[in-house]
Amino acid sequence: MKKIAIIITSLSVFLAACGNQPFISSNYQEIDTIENDLGDYGTVYQAEGKSVSQVAREIQKNAQPDHSSKKSEDEMFLLYPEDSPEEVVHIMKDDENPDNTIIEVVEEDFAENSYDFPLMETLGVLGVATALYDWNKSDSKTKKKRIGYKGYNKAFRNKSTTSIPANNVLPDEEDEDDEYTSTGSSSTTSTGTSSSNSGNPPTTGTSSNGGTSNVKKSSNSDGIRNGAAVRGGGPGTGK
Repeated sequence: MKKIAIIITSLSVFLAACGNQPFISSNYQEIDTIENDLGDYGTVYQAEGKSVSQVAREIQKNAQPDHSSKKSEDEMFLLYPEDSPEEVVHIMKDDENPDNTIIEVVEEDFAENSYDFPLMETLGVLGVATALYDWNKSDSKTKKKRIGYKGYNKAFRNKSTTSIPANNVLPDEEDEDDEYTSTGSSSTTSTGTSSSNSGNPPTTGTSSNGGTSNVKKSSNSDGIRNGAAVRGGGPGTGK
């Protein structure tokens, strides 16, 4: 009986660790995919008519994270172990429709290479992520000085947060939707820039030394926005 109990317990832990990504993709509407210039990908979902804290509770009920940021109705992080189907879950209020919530699921490599470290530190998850994913601590100190990617909402939704770059010339609005550039200096502004019309790859760089790290919408994003990958409406929606 003890062996059976151990097997059942181990299986339960395994299923809990593996179940969250299918839960998110099965219960929320996929609206976009993103990638940085290092080939790290993320998937973006939308929960209609639900708050940030409500969505966080639903996801945590399915699989408990190693760490959750403080409860908020604006923005939260859930951190899951490395090599989980999901690793970093970034949940944020949708600025285009405050009744909805944006859920961004990325690999820890994406978070390390692109996310804004001051934002993660403000939300109380940077130190935990550094330890959980074995990020280089001295490297993290350098990255705190850069302006990084602050999530899908700020990069591609909320145009009012786009600041004027160093040359005081804003990119065309149609281009802002395609790529988000995080800069390597706290005095340099993060802006949306364009690579979609030129046919050329986005400006490359690495954030491991505090340099530029670009985040853009993936090539299949248009198909998703046009309904090619729409899934269920979320727990309790009846969809």
